[in-house]
Amino acid sequence: MNETKYLTQNSPNESCSTFRPKSQFDRRSKVEVYCDVLYAVGSGIEKPTHIMYKSNLSYNVLGEYIEKLAKKGLIVSEESKGKKRYHLSDKGFGVLKQFLILREELDLGSDYDADDEDIKQPSHE
Repeated sequence: MNETKYLTQNSPNESCSTFRPKSQFDRRSKVEVYCDVLYAVGSGIEKPTHIMYKSNLSYNVLGEYIEKLAKKGLIVSEESKGKKRYHLSDKGFGVLKQFLILREELDLGSDYDADDEDIKQPSHE
């Protein structure tokens, strides 16, 4: 089996010929994870489990990201019948749009488009 290897130096004690598989280079940055959570919420997904699947995170890790996003005022949670639901705030909508525009401008590639019609602007009810 031909597996593509990439040359990297893991630590000062290892030689330059140490190889790692590509999959370790394809990890998302924290900013990308935040964007994925914001995108999921912004596309109308409200339930934590569905947000978890859409943003490809474990339930515990998602909880940490949601807590930080809520503290920053980027998402709003509401509780109804003991169930939590999440929505983008105006600030969260703006941050998500700016991030998507930046990715597009820098040609970083993305599954999402800054003009994506799935992203819903928060309604003021």
